Amino acid sequence: MAYCTLADLLGRIPLIRMIELTDQTSPNPTGAIQSDVVDLAIKDSDAEIDSYLGQRYTLPMADVPKVVNKVSIDLAVYALYLGRVDHMPDGIESRRKHALAILQMIVDKKMSLGIPESQAPAQAPLVAVSVFSEGPLFTMDSMSSLGGGS
Repeated sequence: MAYCTLADLLGRIPLIRMIELTDQTSPNPTGAIQSDVVDLAIKDSDAEIDSYLGQRYTLPMADVPKVVNKVSIDLAVYALYLGRVDHMPDGIESRRKHALAILQMIVDKKMSLGIPESQAPAQAPLVAVSVFSEGPLFTMDSMSSLGGGS
């Protein structure tokens, strides 16, 4: 389950700008949003989010917390602009930095998503091992016959 949708992104990016950012079919643009470009930006942002949240939470999440949705939107918007514009618009870079700071605060337990954290892996039970031997395999006497002693 993706952490944000095209509809979420359109709440942040005007439709005409979204078409400009995603319609990469040159020399004849279609004049429509290319969903594969949007999907890739969302997948990339979600993978980055998972790299942080996976340290604390079981993934994938059944329900997406609002803060994760917001972070995903900010990272996906940044991904859509990256490499497609000469100058990053005001606020896009700062939103990305803020989104990454939020993720780090979650990892550092300074913020919570309000959902149960992953359970620590159970320790493997201790197993006692006994070794029985009929005596040493090598002794000074048996080794002296090999020569090379001192």
